[in-house]
Amino acid sequence: MPIRPQLRATILRLLAELLDTKVYGTATDPLGRQALSITFTRDSEQHQSRGSKSLPAYTRTLLDMETGATLARTSYVPGGSRGDILTYYAAQAPETGWIASRPIPPKSCKVR
Repeated sequence: MPIRPQLRATILRLLAELLDTKVYGTATDPLGRQALSITFTRDSEQHQSRGSKSLPAYTRTLLDMETGATLARTSYVPGGSRGDILTYYAAQAPETGWIASRPIPPKSCKVR
């Protein structure tokens, strides 16, 4: 659901006040965009399987530094030269918002 930039900024300010929020600085998301790397919960260890190994994994949220919109979420294994990304979810929508007219569903869509 789209939210106004002012509301997004307020939510981010509130999240920044939580004790478990940690800002890691700038990072590049999996699509090559510059972002702010943050965790909103304890950077607790999760275990994910990779082949026959169980590895400790951490999750980061990557935010657009100008709009505060979520660009991606990554799960990674710390260590190595840059850490290995296990999974990621990237947002590619250029913009979201409300529209004044009712959308027309595709012909293949059956409305109930």
